[in-house]
Amino acid sequence: MIARMVKNTGSTLEPEGLALYARLAQKPGHVASALGMMANWELDALERDLSHLTTPLVLIVGAKDRTIPPWQAPRVRSLVRSAEIVELPNLGHLAHEEQPRMVADLLTNLARDHGVLAECAPSDTAKSVGAKRG
Repeated sequence: MIARMVKNTGSTLEPEGLALYARLAQKPGHVASALGMMANWELDALERDLSHLTTPLVLIVGAKDRTIPPWQAPRVRSLVRSAEIVELPNLGHLAHEEQPRMVADLLTNLARDHGVLAECAPSDTAKSVGAKRG
């Protein structure tokens, strides 16, 4: 069941990652919290308020994401004209678990580029795996 759920996100995880999800799924408190969080999302209000966003928005999109389809990113950018889209080829919804180092480097670079982090040695990891900024 867990393998099928993960596959339906468009991601591919190693057996260890699948085992960790299986452990989480056995914890009623975790499952109830995750479902409760999703049940309380107010997506209409979020969509309405996006046009008022004043902080930089970067949409990181797994090209193979089947949970939040990649075509949603340009739709969100139409609401937030200054939004940047970074596409991660060959990764799904769980990109941060498929390629944790690459995603961490990408986030670090984005934070530095937006002045959230002090200058540090740049990492070319995100570029080397083909993350496309646009």
